[in-house]
Amino acid sequence: MSTPHEHATALMDSMDRFVAQYDARRKLAVELGMPRDAETRRLVFDGAVYGKAWQEYSVEQFGILVPELPHRCPWPYARQVSGDRPELIVQVWLRRIRLNGSPAYIEARWHPERGETIALVGLESVGSMRCATQTLGGLKLLKRVDKRGRKPGRNWTDAEFRDRLRDAYDELAAIYGDDPSQQEIADNMGMSRASFGRYLESCGICWHDFKANSRHL
Repeated sequence: MSTPHEHATALMDSMDRFVAQYDARRKLAVELGMPRDAETRRLVFDGAVYGKAWQEYSVEQFGILVPELPHRCPWPYARQVSGDRPELIVQVWLRRIRLNGSPAYIEARWHPERGETIALVGLESVGSMRCATQTLGGLKLLKRVDKRGRKPGRNWTDAEFRDRLRDAYDELAAIYGDDPSQQEIADNMGMSRASFGRYLESCGICWHDFKANSRHL
């Protein structure tokens, strides 16, 4: 059992860490040119959520809360869901893809006026070609993480769904070297498995025939 002095010391350390993290986030927000009164969000998660091919990577997103998505969203965004609370939409200004153990990382920055830049940061500190190649492989994961365009899974025309389905299938097949499942493709397209199935039905797409034709392209 901790003494009052030890408890007070631990509390002070915790407060110091909180203040340091807050200061770092505010400094980054200023560096990125975010509005001063914006409410920021930082999301960090394992790349494995996008499949076993990315289990050695981690993803960081930093942005500001916005009330809703525009119909044709021109900027990268993320959805934040916590329990039964309403879904939050994050306009993402910074994305970082890190290979675990590598000093280098992929960094993508977005700004409403300056547009987007993508850079490989820290390459000079990488000690091997293999590590450098794997780090650069994070560009493919960045493409998967990045979301923009129409609100996912809503109000697509048949032609738009067919085009997006082809893109998603080809992208995942290239990553995994095998036929991606309907659930994997639905996740890539930003829709539920049920919505994906309804689109297949409304477009008259036979999944078995679609996969068979895809293997011969």
